[in-house]
Amino acid sequence: GSPATRRPGGVVCADNYDHHAQAPGFDASSHAPWIVVLPRFVDADAGTSTRSRFEKGTMHPKLLLLEFDGGTADTRFLRLVIASANLGGYDAEINNQFWACDFPRSAGAPTAFGADLEHYVSALLAPCPEQAAAWAARLREYELAPPAGTHLIMSIPGKFEREDARRYGFLALQRHLTAALAGRPAAQRPARIEYACSSIGMLTVDVHGEIF
Repeated sequence: GSPATRRPGGVVCADNYDHHAQAPGFDASSHAPWIVVLPRFVDADAGTSTRSRFEKGTMHPKLLLLEFDGGTADTRFLRLVIASANLGGYDAEINNQFWACDFPRSAGAPTAFGADLEHYVSALLAPCPEQAAAWAARLREYELAPPAGTHLIMSIPGKFEREDARRYGFLALQRHLTAALAGRPAAQRPARIEYACSSIGMLTVDVHGEIF
């Protein structure tokens, strides 16, 4: 197995926990040397109405960040993996697809994709400041430039307004589609756009309106 599994902090997991019974934080002892982070669902001063919106909320990101040493510091690389379903036996039997991309050590300017990824990871790991800072620094070591046209659509617990709301979910998808189609003549705009979402059983007309 990977030597990371035996090194303190070598494996960091964001857990889908019972956020009614537990406060956000992290656990470095129950599964040591692994660190389990319990992401924040609502702010500590959130009111009853806000908390009720997240009563049945869950958080199980289908994202893996794997750092490979590559043999030398110069050949070290980072692999980002995003799955279409949970990483379990049942999901693998029904329908699970993976998008993976390898990133080399940084040799260029920061990218918008990299900024989105760093923001997402930092938000998930916020209850464990040491790991949030460590992963932010680690991500900046790599050239996070995916194939052209690839964007990261994030979803994290919480209530967001104005520009913050456009970072996540359907509004982020709307933002990227708008930017991609801006300036194109009508004849060059796609007549149909296909998309798939993890763990969403139904997409209603209202949801389509948010996207387009």
